[in-house]
Order: sequence, then C-alpha cells, then structure tokens
Amino acid sequence: MANLTTANRFEVEVLSRSNPEAALLRMSRLVLQRNPKVQELFKTTPNREVDREKLLAALQEEFPLDEGVVEVANYLSDEFEQIGDGLLLISPDTGKAIAKLTDEDIYLPAPVLRENGNLVQRKPRIRPEIEGYLIAWNFESAREKEIREGVLAKVNQTELQREEGDPRLLLLSREGRRRMATLVEDELPNLFQEATGIAKSFLDFLVVGKPPSGDSSFQKIEVELQGTVRKGLQDLTTSNLKCSLTTLSTSTLTTKWVRELGTSLLSTRKDLLKEYTTSSDLDSFIRSKVGGFWVAPYGVGIELQRRGCRVLSVQMDKSTNFALYYTGPIGFLEVRNHKLNSRELHDRWSMEATCDATVWVDWSRVEYVSFEGDFTSGISVEVV
Repeated sequence: MANLTTANRFEVEVLSRSNPEAALLRMSRLVLQRNPKVQELFKTTPNREVDREKLLAALQEEFPLDEGVVEVANYLSDEFEQIGDGLLLISPDTGKAIAKLTDEDIYLPAPVLRENGNLVQRKPRIRPEIEGYLIAWNFESAREKEIREGVLAKVNQTELQREEGDPRLLLLSREGRRRMATLVEDELPNLFQEATGIAKSFLDFLVVGKPPSGDSSFQKIEVELQGTVRKGLQDLTTSNLKCSLTTLSTSTLTTKWVRELGTSLLSTRKDLLKEYTTSSDLDSFIRSKVGGFWVAPYGVGIELQRRGCRVLSVQMDKSTNFALYYTGPIGFLEVRNHKLNSRELHDRWSMEATCDATVWVDWSRVEYVSFEGDFTSGISVEVV
C-alpha cells in the first residue's frame, strides 16, 4: 500500500460546491489547452482570482447548448484558485484533478533506435517510481470507493451525518485514517489525565509536576515512552463501526505508556540491589498487606490478581520474582515532547506514539519484595 508521506506530496483536493459532469469537464480542459483567450484568463489573474463571467462566456461559445458549463466554469475557477497552475493529473472517470506534479517528477527517456538506423527522441514521461505509485494509488482509491459503498449500504445514517461526515467511516479511507491519526496525536498530552482502569490506579500515586527544589529524597528517572497501535486493513467491510477506533487507540497507548513506566520503576529498583523483603509464602505475605498497589512482572502479577490485589503487570525477565508495593504517593511525574508517527504498509496501519517522561521516586515509600518460587505462566506470546 502506498505510504501516507507520498500521498501527501501528490494528492490534491479541490473544495467546490460545483459538481460538473465528467465528460463536459474533460472537454473543457481541451478548450483550455487550445484556446488562447481562455488561457489568458488564468495567466493574468491577480492572486489567482479568475474572472468567472469571462470564463463562462468563453465556454458558452464552445458549448452553446450545454447548461452544464456553469458548473464547469465555477469548478475550474475553484481549482485554479486553490492549487494554482502546474502539471495536473486528471481522473478519466471524474475529469477532476487528482495529483499535481513538478518538473522534477518528469524525465526525458533515452532516444530509441529505429529499424532504419535513425534515433528518435521520445516524449517526456513521469518517472517510473512515481508512475508506479500513481497506478497503485488509483487502484486503492477505486477499492476504497467500493468498500465505502458496500459499508454505506448496511448502515443507517442521519441527515446530519450524510451532510457533515460520519466519523464511523473514517477508517475506510486513507484521508480518514490521516484525520484519525491527527485526532489521536492531539489527545496525546491529555492521555494520563484521562486514564482509566489500572492505568489510572498507577498514576494516582504520582503527582504531576516536579518535587520541591532542594529535596534530595527523590531519585530522578528519565524514560522514553513508546506505544504502537496496529490495525489490519485487509477487509474493512467487516469493521465494527460501533467501536470508536480513536478512543480505543488512545486507551491502548495510555496503558502501554503506563506499563513502560512501571517496567522502568521495577528495573531501576532491582538494579539498586539494596534492602528488600524476601517471602517464600505469597499468601501469608499478602494477608499482611491491606489495600495498596503492586507493580510486578507478568507471572507474579497474575498470581497477585488471582488473590484480589490491585497490580500493574509489566514486561520483565522471566526469572524476575521481584515486585513493588506501596500504599501512598511515591513521587512526581512530568511528561513532554509528545509525537505520533502514522504509516501504512502491506494492508497494515500503525500509529506509534512517543513521549519523554521524568519520574522522581522516593524509594523510602516503596516496599521491594522478592518472592521465592516459580511464577512462569507457561503462556508464550510472539509479538509480530
């Protein structure tokens, strides 16, 4: 699948209230190429403002019996005023511009040797890599249209949704997915404030901001948080339109960021190799703990969850049986530099979100526990 960066470079979109008939629009473009008077209307316009009355009069001379020239004149004027002059690729189906190229996108092929021994210079052509992209892009556009029509036939829409746009259908097109990625990126600075579930429980013990100046009881930990959301695009007609993918993506990214924070805390505390509590009996140790919150590797975390504990399970080495336990605020958290990268490749759409986080932890408020025993779950997961 063509990537979004390439699409952003070539694709053009003309916002116009006019919807001209395709055949008439294509024929009108031929008039623009061979009629000097019409060409002058576009060359001498200040600030790309076209004299629409003169353009309409010129087209009416060419097509005196066709009332559709009004729509054509308005659309061509909107097109020129929005994207300017240049080399445009025109859709044979609609007659509208679908891409804009530059001189760098054109090359002059090598001369061809004919049977009589003469060399014939070929006409300029679009570069092969761009031509290949445009072919793929045109195919994908046709597929998107077919998918959209198939989905629309099965869903109910209000009049407002038909006129203003239905957010449930954003997933069905590249442009819609770009818009969804923008919506997710705009929400990144608010993810931790809007967290729910176990992510919120973890964040409740960290105060947003920095510790008081001069307080040396906190250890500073720098973390780069990363989270990726992937969505297969193989058969979009089976998508559940009742599920908000934007909300699901922000929730998933929040949880992944929080788990990375938990992993960083547990790894840092383990590397200190100082005082910790050892217990050979998980049940008896838990009975002495009422409430509170745990951060533990997946194996230990599963056992704690089975016993009704609030626990954030994180990715650690399988042999790690250490866990963190605390009952009150343990430090401060500052998050910045939120970024999101969206791309499509081989019918798979992915959004990777990153940010920089600084955590200040007072380890005197955290109990570090080592459990004896085998806590491997026996479940193996391969990340692809």
